[in-house]
Amino acid sequence: MAWENHPLPTRSTTPQEILAILGKDYRQGAACGDIFMDLEELTFETTVDRWMNYDEFPNWRRWGEWLNTRFDTHFTPYAWKRVLTPMKKRTLRGVCELIAGRARVPVVAPAMVLGKPCDSAGAFLTLRELLRQRNAHVAELRPSTTVEDFVRSHPVDLLPELVRLRPNGWPALELTWRGHASSTLTFAMFLAGMAVAMLGVILQWMGWEPGCFLSLFGSTSALLGYLGQWFTPDATVERVEFGSLRTFRDICHALTARPCQG
Repeated sequence: MAWENHPLPTRSTTPQEILAILGKDYRQGAACGDIFMDLEELTFETTVDRWMNYDEFPNWRRWGEWLNTRFDTHFTPYAWKRVLTPMKKRTLRGVCELIAGRARVPVVAPAMVLGKPCDSAGAFLTLRELLRQRNAHVAELRPSTTVEDFVRSHPVDLLPELVRLRPNGWPALELTWRGHASSTLTFAMFLAGMAVAMLGVILQWMGWEPGCFLSLFGSTSALLGYLGQWFTPDATVERVEFGSLRTFRDICHALTARPCQG
């Protein structure tokens, strides 16, 4: 079996598939702990601002760049501006139709095993090549590799590529993080300290003398929060759940409805 640089045939896609991919990305963000307000199912009639509702300062240029990266397209900022603004009026229909006109998605093709075509081997090698292109370490990846072991070291790589291969039918990839709460707490301490320090400065400027103590307290809290960001250990994945899929063999079976040998 050829293990390196497995060829990746591609096909054109449809607006419906693009919407399904965006919807999975949207819901997976919520499952991973990002802040989503009024999380809802995305449709072609969902407005751009509703889609971006978790971005405090939505910027259509930044989102256009992300979409180009997500779907390997090269649309100009002008093209994105036409479908993303004004955000309260534009809908995902225009976004999906634009992307579908140029984006291509990989196709699982059978791989030759002992001189015979094997769909499940092709699924594994296709997924392995997609992960390699994301700079994931796949030298030791095998069908028996557990999803948990891989995701611990590559928490954001697996699901986006699975969704490209098949937009629907995947369970949520649920991650439990260690150290995430501490990082959030120190960042909140930094923001609160800055707010208190600014309030103290304003009150002091208005003639309230104790404002200097309030400003000093806020500045100290902000400094401690800032230092906490540096000394708090990076968040790591503690637990991974991907429905009933435990290994890459299970993923192969889900992609092809046939068990993956090896």
